[in-house]
Amino acid sequence: MNTARIWIFRALVLIGLGTFVYSFFQPWWIAETKSAVAGNHNVIIHPYGLDGGGLEGYFALLPGGGVEVAVPQFLIIVIWIFFGAAIAALLLGMIFNKASIPLFGKRLNISRWAVGLVGLVYIVVCVAAVLFAMPKIALLHIPFTGTAFVYVGSFGMWSIELDVTAYIPFGYWLAIGTGVYLVVLAFLRNKIIGKSAE
Repeated sequence: MNTARIWIFRALVLIGLGTFVYSFFQPWWIAETKSAVAGNHNVIIHPYGLDGGGLEGYFALLPGGGVEVAVPQFLIIVIWIFFGAAIAALLLGMIFNKASIPLFGKRLNISRWAVGLVGLVYIVVCVAAVLFAMPKIALLHIPFTGTAFVYVGSFGMWSIELDVTAYIPFGYWLAIGTGVYLVVLAFLRNKIIGKSAE
């Protein structure tokens, strides 16, 4: 194997690792809210949970006291386990270029499959995050994307109304793009490195 090609592949995986970490800590959904009574706040969804942006007290006005929009603790634990495992897998993909494991009568290259699986699972996580968040956002009567004037309810003597602009920010699209990039990189691994054992 050409040493220069191996380092090119490692550099490409490192780029994927960097964008993976960066996109993971970026907002994946934002609702900018403005209210004469409540002030201006941003409700933000990260892959690891919901940031109420100071509106948590108004979530309590929901019939279930805000439980409806909460992210289950086990899900937060699972996503952090995925984050750690994905970083470990990408590091393995960078280091073990020649190593392979036998599976179903074939030898599978560790670097190729580690990088590809991280990309594939990250795409699944991105899609699942949207599917999980949409019904919770609907319970807040906030549009998933677009603008709306939302009546939250009464809080003491005040009637809480929010002018909402909701959108999917760059961080989410970067996450999807990172997943696709890693899958493509895994697919092209042998062409980048040159002839090698699977």
